[in-house]
Amino acid sequence: MQYVHDKFLLAATDLSNHLGCPHLTQLQRKVALREISKPSWRDPSLDVLIKRGQEHEAAYVNFLEKKGLSVVNLNGKAVEDVVLAMEKGADVIVQAGLKDGDWLGSADILLKVDGRSRFGDWSYEVQDTKLAQNTRASTILQLCLYTEILAKLQECVPEKMYVVKPGDDFPSEAYRYAEFEAYYKLVKQNFEQVIRGGALATYPDSVEHCNICAWWQVCDKVRHDDDHLSLVAGIRSMHIVELQRQSINTLEQFATSTTLEDPLRGNRETFLRKQAQAKVQLEGREQKRMLYHSIPLEAGRGLHRLPEPNEGDIYFDIEGDPFYADGGLE
Repeated sequence: MQYVHDKFLLAATDLSNHLGCPHLTQLQRKVALREISKPSWRDPSLDVLIKRGQEHEAAYVNFLEKKGLSVVNLNGKAVEDVVLAMEKGADVIVQAGLKDGDWLGSADILLKVDGRSRFGDWSYEVQDTKLAQNTRASTILQLCLYTEILAKLQECVPEKMYVVKPGDDFPSEAYRYAEFEAYYKLVKQNFEQVIRGGALATYPDSVEHCNICAWWQVCDKVRHDDDHLSLVAGIRSMHIVELQRQSINTLEQFATSTTLEDPLRGNRETFLRKQAQAKVQLEGREQKRMLYHSIPLEAGRGLHRLPEPNEGDIYFDIEGDPFYADGGLE
């Protein structure tokens, strides 16, 4: 996200980030307006993944070249250069800079396919090279944005968009743009309304995106300073909403409450278990040491499901490796 000449310039990552965390949108908005500075924290593992992603893209481009396809690498040059390459009928256009109004982007691959467009008897479809074996919603949104811009450039709507993964002959997943277009445009419209509607008061709720976010330390400090309910281990957002409805807003309030109401959703026993967890954490905080309470043993549950010990027992701890060849191993 950038703020240039009194307007915001947006990218696909801004759209997917907003879907994952509305608070992040407000932080990035303030950074673009130079009201605050972005944290310098960075996860070293992300640098490794970025490097491996670049290597994956380069290997795929080399694979296409060896198939005899003509390749033009634009390295994110202006959209005019992309149009020129499409007019000339390049088979593969790499790092194609795209722009439509306030939206900017750089598509990994534009692949030439049969189909009538403003250029002749050919058109282009978007391909995105990804290391992950499971395609995320953020990737689909990115592909939709690039496909929408590409449709305007070539005056022909691409039928499909692709995610190219590591592996022998680079297996790809095809998605029909028409199946995602309505949802994508709704998300995009809502995001644009938020950006152009002025600053909003949001809270740094703990979400999945925190795992890779440069702001996580800043937001984590806010939650700890507020003694937020999300600090209760194992608590879910639906539990937090219910407790806030009961005017319980902190871990301490939850742990010491003697007037828990029956929840509108879920069952009371679940909330009592969460409260027991909050009590352990509060006691540990006050005593400044790690505490635990043992759960009563039940036949046929937990470790009681294990067979009796035997001299030949082997314990095998299975780990995943996100840096394993061909996109990681789970």
